[in-house]
Amino acid sequence: MNPNTLPHSRYRPDIDGLRAFAVLSVVGFHAFPGWFRGGFVGVDVFFVISGYLISRIIFSGVSTGQFSFIDFYSRRIKRIFPALILVLLSFILIGWWVMLAGEYAQLGKHTAAGAGFISNLVFWQESGYFDNTAISKPLLHLWSLGIEEQFYILWPVIIWLAYRNKLNMIYLIILLALISFALNIQIITTDVVATFFSPQTRFWELLCGSMLGWMSVNNNRFNQSSIGLSKDWQSVVGAALLVASGLLISDKSLFPGWWALLPVMGTSLLIGAGPHAWVNRVVLSRKFCVWFGLISFPLYLWHWPLLSFAYVLENQIPSSIVRIGVVALSIGLAAATYYFMEKPLRQGKGSVQLTILLCALMAVIACAGLFIFKDQGIQNREVVQANLRPTDGAVYQQNPSVPCSDSSTYPIVSNLCVKYVAEGSKRNIVLWGDSSTGAWLPVFLDIAAKNNISLIHVMHLSCPPILDARKSVFNFEESRKYCSDGKTQHEVLQLIKDVKPEATVLIAAWNAYSEYSNREFITDSSVETANAQTTKRVMSQKLPETLSELAKISKTVVFESWPMLATEPKARKLSFVGFDTKLSGIKKEEFDNDVRSIRQVLHQAQSQNQNLVLFDPAEKICLQNECLSEIDGVNYYLDKYHITPKGSMQFAEEIERFLN
Repeated sequence: MNPNTLPHSRYRPDIDGLRAFAVLSVVGFHAFPGWFRGGFVGVDVFFVISGYLISRIIFSGVSTGQFSFIDFYSRRIKRIFPALILVLLSFILIGWWVMLAGEYAQLGKHTAAGAGFISNLVFWQESGYFDNTAISKPLLHLWSLGIEEQFYILWPVIIWLAYRNKLNMIYLIILLALISFALNIQIITTDVVATFFSPQTRFWELLCGSMLGWMSVNNNRFNQSSIGLSKDWQSVVGAALLVASGLLISDKSLFPGWWALLPVMGTSLLIGAGPHAWVNRVVLSRKFCVWFGLISFPLYLWHWPLLSFAYVLENQIPSSIVRIGVVALSIGLAAATYYFMEKPLRQGKGSVQLTILLCALMAVIACAGLFIFKDQGIQNREVVQANLRPTDGAVYQQNPSVPCSDSSTYPIVSNLCVKYVAEGSKRNIVLWGDSSTGAWLPVFLDIAAKNNISLIHVMHLSCPPILDARKSVFNFEESRKYCSDGKTQHEVLQLIKDVKPEATVLIAAWNAYSEYSNREFITDSSVETANAQTTKRVMSQKLPETLSELAKISKTVVFESWPMLATEPKARKLSFVGFDTKLSGIKKEEFDNDVRSIRQVLHQAQSQNQNLVLFDPAEKICLQNECLSEIDGVNYYLDKYHITPKGSMQFAEEIERFLN
């Protein structure tokens, strides 16, 4: 058989029309979720199309003995890599100029994941597709590409082995699809995020397309070109299911679950109806639809990062005019990518050399993303310098650091503790708390160095310095096992007793552990799940107990709550594009309401312990009716909560006075 006459070589314009529906639905949902509330089902349409087209190619090649793994993967690389490389590289460069350190580090991590086609696995561990942080992740949409590529890696091997062992292919497809769908139904009620991002619970959608691909290659009736009433009605029902899925499904639905049957079955019916069915011929094959289908892949790649960066720059959901402009820009970039990059590279010569070059470029981008992530967003970039640079003349980390305890005596704390040693000094200060202590560390290092005092820094991320406090549910990536049994804080207390410091400074995001915050619930029970009630009990009983124990050892300075912003602060001065962001803050009344209960607990504890001193850093930035994130050119926020090094240095005199 001539390869040019194989079923997979017959171009179907209606498939490009389906791609157009899919990509425009997704773009509509991302740009205007209120209008296109179910538009994200376009990804499921893509899954079925991909399963159909890829499987048709593989089945045709394997059945005639012409299939080549090298040729197959080379074609996939030339199809996917050029546009993806361009988009990843573009946003690495844009991020360099406009992103703060934390944002850029996250972008680096997601760039590496996208280049390695494991984005779905990375986002699975971070958060959900529909949560409030999704808009701040420019490469979130690459999760679907990860699932497709993982399918492309496994499926050709499975088909090849099945043919070699003379297995019934259609039965195998049905069996695998049913297993995947059953996992989807089973897990959706307990873990929506896992079901959404997991390849095991998504492969059934691609396998539905694979079933159509097998039928296309092995069933002549499937390929008949005659127009029949049954095919026309099949296409109408398929189109109706797609429209219904967009109208009935929303981000509140348990998706994929049973709901995913609507777009998957609708797409399958339209593909199975053939190119001459009424909807396929009259609607999907129109030039307008076909054109959007041709640029669908680069349009999918461009649109979401541009919308996300618009949000990042404006620190809020962009206006409708801006979103319309972003969509128009995305279409223009997608068309340019298709005509000037995708099409020439796919039709050009030098296939082997091009494949090797594309793989090398993708590897370089992955390494660049990892470097950005490991270097914490390359903090010496000018866009973040104002945030990260301490004040001029600060001593800052002059004292050398050493481990502050041995693992035999303190098996948990030895990994969480660092001592900054002042040579010849017998005086010690202990700084203890969650990630807040890391943010305030610069000013304490400066004070310790100037006064020839050794500083012992004990930090356990996302875990409060309260005796017996533990987490039973981990909602944050930085949460660690050391906060799961309540033993860590007792070890720290014993360390402080052994050290006998001149002063112990306690810093934590107290307002995050409030029973009203719904941010981080804690408990003091080894069997009880953390909730609002257990959190209230820990904060009202165990925190005063902890402060009382510390006050018996030495002078104890407790930092009161620091305002927690509702959104990320954006401190960018992009004069070269005429853009200057306004820093966000929080209403003082909102902050006071947020910390009222913890403030009462701390002040009551102070009244009962003469050795306990409270320091309120919020007084410096909460002026009149608002708590500001920038004062006199000094940016106080790295993110929603943590103070900048330069911001911490503004408190040097007050903190030194409290310690003395």
